[in-house]
Amino acid sequence: MDNILADSSSARYSFIFSFNPENVKGSISIIGAPSDCARISEAFMTCDNFDNINGSRLSDGLPDFAGEIIASIIDVANTPYSDYIDSSNTDFLRELTVKEVLAALDTTTSISQFNHNGITTKLGAKVIILASKEMIKFGLFDVDTLFKAAGGKIPVIASTDSAKVVAEECFKLFRKNNLFTHDIAYPKATGFITVPSSSLSMDALNADGSFKDHYKYSRAADSDYDTFTIVEFSPRYMPDETFSSLEMIAPQTYKSYVQD
Repeated sequence: MDNILADSSSARYSFIFSFNPENVKGSISIIGAPSDCARISEAFMTCDNFDNINGSRLSDGLPDFAGEIIASIIDVANTPYSDYIDSSNTDFLRELTVKEVLAALDTTTSISQFNHNGITTKLGAKVIILASKEMIKFGLFDVDTLFKAAGGKIPVIASTDSAKVVAEECFKLFRKNNLFTHDIAYPKATGFITVPSSSLSMDALNADGSFKDHYKYSRAADSDYDTFTIVEFSPRYMPDETFSSLEMIAPQTYKSYVQD
C-alpha cells in the first residue's frame, strides 16, 4: 500500500484519485472467496425487500437492484484465506485485499491467463463489498487508509452479517447517495476470477495450474512482481467442485454467468 501512495502518478493510484462518486453506471463489486461472493451476489440478484419508488420496506415485485451490474471478483487462486493466518502471513492477505479492490475500480481486465497483451473493458466499481471475514479483519484498514488518503470518496461495505443484511445496507446507501441506475431491467451478474500468473515457474504451481501451498502462503508483501492476475469469468479457471457449488448456492448468478 505504501508503494501506491508514494507514487501518485501510478495507474493504481489514478483509479482512486479519479473516482467519480456520482457515476451511477458503475458496478456493485463483490470481492472475496468463491462461496462468499456467490451468496452475496445471489442476494443482490434476487432480493425484493423494498419499494423501488419510495424506498419503503415493502416488496413491489421488482428486484431491489433492478438495472444494476453485480460484478464479483472471485478469488479462486488465493483462497482459503485462513491459511495465511495459520502461516503468520497476514501481511500478504492485507496486500491482496488492496490489489483486488483496486482491480475492481479498474475499467480493464485481462482476457485470459496466458494472453498478457489481451485486455478487455469492464465497468469500474461504484461501491466495493468485501465479502470474506478474513479480508475484513486484515485488509479493511489498509483499504480505508488508502481511500482516505486519496479523498475518501469510495463507498466500502464490509460486514460479517448475512448476505441479506449486506444487500439491505447497500440499498440504503444507494437511496441516500442516489446511486441507482434507474434502468428498467433485471440485475445482471458478471464474474472475474483470480488466476496464478502464467509466468511463474513450475516449482510454484500444481499440475492443474493452481498455486502450491508452500508457495501460496509464503509470498512476501510489497513485491514488485504480481503473482496473480484477474481474468474474465470462465469455468475452466474454477475447480469442478467450486463451479458445481456456484450453481447450487447461487442459481440466478450462475445463470447470468453462463449466459454470457
